[in-house]
Amino acid sequence: NVAQQVNAYSPAYVAITNNWNEAARQATVTVTANFIDYAAGDMRLKLYIVEDNVTGGSSYDQSNYMNTSTGHPLYGAGNPIVGYVHNDVLRAVPSGPLGTTGVIPSVASPGGSYSHTYTYTVPGSNDASQTHIIGFASYINSGDNISGNEVINASNLPITVTSIGEDP
Repeated sequence: NVAQQVNAYSPAYVAITNNWNEAARQATVTVTANFIDYAAGDMRLKLYIVEDNVTGGSSYDQSNYMNTSTGHPLYGAGNPIVGYVHNDVLRAVPSGPLGTTGVIPSVASPGGSYSHTYTYTVPGSNDASQTHIIGFASYINSGDNISGNEVINASNLPITVTSIGEDP
């Protein structure tokens, strides 16, 4: 499935620019969908904030249903796994889970570029050096139901870096 999605056609690419203020621990992030082909539907921009290498306390211990499964990489690691290191922990969704409405028109044309800017402050308890920005554009199915939505394209950027954008 991953290989199929990586090679799938996309009518747009997504760029992220970021102004990171280290002293304030604040990111001002602009997510841009640049269209190279026509696309139609309810399309929205989204921004997720994730953190890697998260551990700490019993609330982060990992249930291990494979503890007794011989040959599994987590065999014998305990259940729960105390001190388990979690990656891609969702910390915030500044765009809201369904994305920002009214940015991308219902019919996008080649050459169309649609942006929205978000501001996010990394809490002092989070490690900014392990925090990433994931910006993406997606189709939203009818009825604002999160089930069945489709990502058009996405980019991922460490929060302390200023920009990324893939050419189509």
